[in-house]
Parts: sequence; structure tokens; C-alpha cells
Amino acid sequence: MLGTHFVLKARQFANLMVHTRYAPWMVLAISLFVTYQLWCSAELNAVQARQAEFDFRVRDVADRIKQRMWNYEQVLFGARAFFVSQHAVEHSEF
Repeated sequence: MLGTHFVLKARQFANLMVHTRYAPWMVLAISLFVTYQLWCSAELNAVQARQAEFDFRVRDVADRIKQRMWNYEQVLFGARAFFVSQHAVEHSEF
């Protein structure tokens, strides 16, 4: 009976040693995996933020160009109306 009990304790001890030996490596592997996943998530968020900023700036520049072109059109319409209203336009009148 004592021999059987000793064998069972020896097996439990051996199992414990196996688990104890690999536990730090498992913790390391899980930690590295979680860190990598968090890094990928942060990188994706950063890319999306940069894309949103770029899209905003593109829309802003396009709106400014449209506004400037509209202003130029208004100046040209005014100049055309001035020329149409006059028979002859002198340099000093323009």
C-alpha cells in the first residue's frame, strides 16, 4: 500500500513539474499573442485616423478651390456685364 501511494505521489509530482516547467513558456506565449493583437488593433486605429484626416483635408481643399473658382466666375460675369454695357471701354475705365 505504501508503495502504491508513493508511486501515485511520484506521478502527481511529475505532472506538477511538467506543468510548472511549461507554465512560464505558456504565459510568455499568451502574453506575446495578446500584445501582438493589441498592437495590430492600435495600428489599424492609427491608419483609420490618418485616412480620416486625409479625407477631411481633401474635402477642405476641394471646397476652397470650388469657392475660388466661383469667385473668379463672378468677377468674369461682372467684367462681361461692364463690357456689354459700354460701346467702347478705355483703359482708365476698366
